[in-house]
Amino acid sequence: MTFSTVKSTYQNHPNNPRKLFGLSTPETPLFELIINHKKFVYIKKKRKKYLRNQKRNLLLQNQQKRLQKKTYLKQKETQTQIQKQKRLDADSKNKINRQLMKKLDNFDQEIDADLEKLFKKI
Repeated sequence: MTFSTVKSTYQNHPNNPRKLFGLSTPETPLFELIINHKKFVYIKKKRKKYLRNQKRNLLLQNQQKRLQKKTYLKQKETQTQIQKQKRLDADSKNKINRQLMKKLDNFDQEIDADLEKLFKKI
């Protein structure tokens, strides 16, 4: 294996730093490589921080949605309990009213019967 083949395989290698930072020519000076590497690291850190923040925001949003759903379900449950209680109260009132009406009807019938007896005596 000659030097030129080794050099070409190194230049074509995917982990070649010159290719990684967008420098295809081997004549690029070292300080440009360092600057580009610093830019690359800076961008990588920024992206990592951005993705971390995005993930945290998503988690917070999901947590808020869960809390909203729980509170909505609790409110709905309390409303249904209140409605059931109102229905029960109304039913019990209707039942009491029916009983009173029956008693009144019986009382009216007794009074009518007593009046008829009195009229017959007179």
